[in-house]
This record gives sequence, structure tokens and C-alpha cells, in this order.
Amino acid sequence: MTLDPTGPLPRAALFLALSGISAAAFAAEGENGTATSDKLLLTGGVTQIEGAAGGGLTPWAVIGGYGTRDEIGGNAFYTRVNVGDYHLDDTGVLIGIHDRVELSYAHQRFDTEDVGAALGLGRGFAFSQDVFGVKVRVAGEAVLDADSALPQISVGLQYKKNDQSDILALIGAKSDHGTDFYV
Repeated sequence: MTLDPTGPLPRAALFLALSGISAAAFAAEGENGTATSDKLLLTGGVTQIEGAAGGGLTPWAVIGGYGTRDEIGGNAFYTRVNVGDYHLDDTGVLIGIHDRVELSYAHQRFDTEDVGAALGLGRGFAFSQDVFGVKVRVAGEAVLDADSALPQISVGLQYKKNDQSDILALIGAKSDHGTDFYV
């Protein structure tokens, strides 16, 4: 028996491992028993739909989590978008290492529900996509002050792999996977 590295078991193991690292990163407690961080509130960003720190559809330059240059931070998320005829479930985790490097993973599942049935795919037909990301802060700071002349600048990439190559080919897609690069 061979283990498919893109199958549900390896994805679940990766998700659990990164979630455990994220939980450990938040385990440091201050004097009053609450989690602490020296990173300014909101500079960890929110999580964008593909798992990186960002907003909505766009990765931002910030490194996710509340770890500073001496710490490791993390974030885990679950989002469900339900519009009646179909829905999207999106889960993921990210690790911010020393406010310099971010590693992220997201698993997206798009259920076509009634739309899939109308297209002849069957009710509940789903597309799934895994997104693996890495981002590196190369210059600047998220919060500008007298000592920082540059805004924060990061470079990153996201590798995406979809599980429905036959359907994608029928609608004109050239591939079921690809890599996005961004600055």
C-alpha cells in the first residue's frame, strides 16, 4: 500500500501538527495568566482565504501571529461561506517565526450543492484545494516611526493543488496545480 501525499490523511496530519505548534506558541503566559506578546495589537494581520496573513483575498506584508523577532506565533482558522445554492468551507493554520518567516496551509472545500446537480455533476459534488504558503519579510516595519524609513515589504509564494483535474480540464484549465508569487 502506498500513501498518497496529497490525500486526506497527510493533510490532516499536517493540519494537526501545525495546529499543535500554533497552540504551543500561544502557551506563554504573563503575570495575570493571560497570553502575552510584545507585538502590537493587529500587526499580526487577519488570515486571508488561502491561509496567509492578509485580508480576504490578498496576502499582506505582515507576518501572521503575534510572535516578535524573539518568538514564534501562530493562528488557526475556519471559515464557512454559505450562499444557499453552494458553500465553501476553509480551514488552515499559519506559523510566524521570529516575525521574519511565515509558513501557512489552507484546505478549501467548495460544495456545489444544487448547482452541481443542475450541471449534471450530482448534488453535493465538491472541489477541494490545498494551499501551501511561505512568506519572508525582507525589509521595513508594519508600523512606521522615526526609526523606520520603509514600510514592511515581504515576498511570498503559494502552491495550490486542486483534486478535480478532469473537471478542470473540461472547463479549460491548463492544470490542476500552480504556484503564485507575490511581493
